[in-house]
Amino acid sequence: MWLCLAQLLVILLLVPGAWMQRVMTTEHEWLWRHMSPETAAWIERKATGWYNGAIVESGALDATYDHLVPTESQRLRSQGMENLGQSGWFPLVENRLQAVFSTVYLVFVRLALIAAWLPFFAITAFPAVLDGMMAWKVKQASFTYASPVMHRVALQTVLWSLVLLVTLLIVPAPISPAVLPLFGIVIPVALGQVAAHTQKRV
Repeated sequence: MWLCLAQLLVILLLVPGAWMQRVMTTEHEWLWRHMSPETAAWIERKATGWYNGAIVESGALDATYDHLVPTESQRLRSQGMENLGQSGWFPLVENRLQAVFSTVYLVFVRLALIAAWLPFFAITAFPAVLDGMMAWKVKQASFTYASPVMHRVALQTVLWSLVLLVTLLIVPAPISPAVLPLFGIVIPVALGQVAAHTQKRV
């Protein structure tokens, strides 16, 4: 949670909107390079649908800009203050909002990418966990030692992998789609070790 909050603060205060546009462009290119055209199109269509439903059609986007950045007509109607903030504050706020909403769209793209990889995660997780459970049964029957150290290390690996996965959702840098399958290998193997080294109970 703290890592995610720190990243959001960095994006809100420091990351330029133009940088987030470059990140989006790079991820778009990588998505179409590493995934099949059908999968890439499905991911972007799903992400756009989520973004439109949650941000655009809900009115959140327009309301945010209306409250923080005046339109040209509103500025002209402000007699004596029509130029207030035009050279510094309002462009800065608009740039920050652009970075924030670009990040929100990227989060939806990455969530759709994870959804596209879920069948692979299921294929790798099922046999790994099943193998771990069978190994635990063998240890239970043969009175073989179940290592609490291995159990703790494997459990910490699962937890920190999930933390890293959540962190990657909002990191302000391009993420290759080829990174996600690594989680589909590391987490199932670690889960298998958690199952295999769970302490036996009488």
